[in-house]
Amino acid sequence: MIEERSAVETKKGDRISDYAVFDCVLRDITERKKAVEMLKGSKNFAERLIASMKDGFSITDNHGVHVGVNKALCHTTGFTREELIGTGPPHPYWPEEEYENIEKAIQKTSSGEFSDFELIFKRKSGERFPVIVSPSRIKDTEGNILVYFQTVKDVTELKRLEKKEKELAAMDTVNAMSDGVILIDIDGKITSVNPAWEKMTGYESSEVVGKDAVEVAERMHKPEDAKKLSAALRTAMKGEVPNSLVYTLIRKDGQEITITYTPSFIRDAAGKPTQILGTVKDLTEIKKAEEEIRKLSYAVEQAIDGIAICDLELTMTYVNNAFARMHGYSAEEMIGMKVENLHNEEQTDEYVDGMNQAKTEGSWISETQHRKKDGTSFPAYRSITTLTDKDGNRTGFLVVTQVVTQILNEVIWHAAQFMNGETNCENAMNEIVRTINPLWDGGN
Repeated sequence: MIEERSAVETKKGDRISDYAVFDCVLRDITERKKAVEMLKGSKNFAERLIASMKDGFSITDNHGVHVGVNKALCHTTGFTREELIGTGPPHPYWPEEEYENIEKAIQKTSSGEFSDFELIFKRKSGERFPVIVSPSRIKDTEGNILVYFQTVKDVTELKRLEKKEKELAAMDTVNAMSDGVILIDIDGKITSVNPAWEKMTGYESSEVVGKDAVEVAERMHKPEDAKKLSAALRTAMKGEVPNSLVYTLIRKDGQEITITYTPSFIRDAAGKPTQILGTVKDLTEIKKAEEEIRKLSYAVEQAIDGIAICDLELTMTYVNNAFARMHGYSAEEMIGMKVENLHNEEQTDEYVDGMNQAKTEGSWISETQHRKKDGTSFPAYRSITTLTDKDGNRTGFLVVTQVVTQILNEVIWHAAQFMNGETNCENAMNEIVRTINPLWDGGN
């Protein structure tokens, strides 16, 4: 262009120079026309691109008023273009209960914080649905914001698939559980049971799935238990969590087992209960174990030997009555005492060596002196055994103590039997005991 103008100036009046000017003007108009056509083409392309998008798309001015929407947004929300263009906040597809969350997203966008927002929109029918909104903006050359635009992706199907995957993963976990699990919909129909429930009750899933949970409960329990369980199920169907129950379940083969039933809810995204999840634990073995523990506890309490349990620091956490009595304390007074407090200073080295043996070899047996509450001592035959958990880790120590006098009494009894015969053995023993007892300050 510049070269053509220079040629005109140096060759005034020349016809060639006139042609050059004409050609220059023509070329300038052509370039402008091409630029305009390209601009129109770009605009048409952008409009066609937006119109063909499967996700919703909207353009809003600085006040949030819709100035453009595509067909996908109209289809997703159920509103027509005419119903959306010109509307400002709150937009027709905003649920009232979501105003606060949507306003927070708008404030972040206005401050320049652009990110994807997971929100809940509503269709014209009133149906709520999850969306991911991705906002942005366009500025002029001076940095002023011209418009905002955002894509709106309906993720209903995605959420459904995610939920299904979670349910499948949860079901795998449930099926692997040792406790029985039963799922009941909010209308009271059984929807699923796990293998542990089948094994526990003797019923297969095909025999109960789809059946009314209350009717099944009445069939599988004694009348008084069925009444309580039916009431708990009806409470759960109202959306209220009932308390756990302990009752007797009648298996399919007629065997009765003690179980505990603990209900909870599976909820949707809005927090509304959709299913009742009942966890059923067989307490039969636990009850047996508790009975064995009670028997053992009674035996320990009634034992004539002193028995104490200590932690790893050799602090007594339990003593039976015999142990407390032989030391002149009450059982409550001895809880929290150190085993070393039952020895005098002269026994320190012996005690330390013995405890090292108990820790390394598992036990220590010795004849020693134990100190009573009043400061006097008595001879004792004592064993200390290391206690371990199922993994072999030390958890504490078991201390069993016999007063030596008790042991001697037994020996004397047998000696008397041997020396004097059955008829006179008791008299002989009493005579020897009267002689031996003053030698010790302890006694039985």
